[in-house]
Amino acid sequence: MRFYLETHGCAMNRSDSQIIESILKRAGWDRVQEPEEADVLILNTCNVKTPTEQRMVHRAKVLSSYGPLVAVGCMAVSQPELLRPYSKVLVGPRAINNILEAVKLAYNGKKG
Repeated sequence: MRFYLETHGCAMNRSDSQIIESILKRAGWDRVQEPEEADVLILNTCNVKTPTEQRMVHRAKVLSSYGPLVAVGCMAVSQPELLRPYSKVLVGPRAINNILEAVKLAYNGKKG
């Protein structure tokens, strides 16, 4: 299985994305550099300012056009209603250890 991971925001998000990548690679998933190559897409969100929120919603819309999207990060908790139209699976920053289950859920949802 292949995943695409896009990270926005602070140093904590970059660190979380490294953890996400490590968890998925240990489970046998391969990271790809282009969204169209992925079986599941992951968007690590930030929403410090309104323009950033708008950019995150736009990126979620674009990425979801390639396949199932998992939205992670602060915005998944603070404004899930903005991401739900594009992502069936949301993971807050304190729950990234559940990323493998979230990715499997998104992938399996694509098939069903």
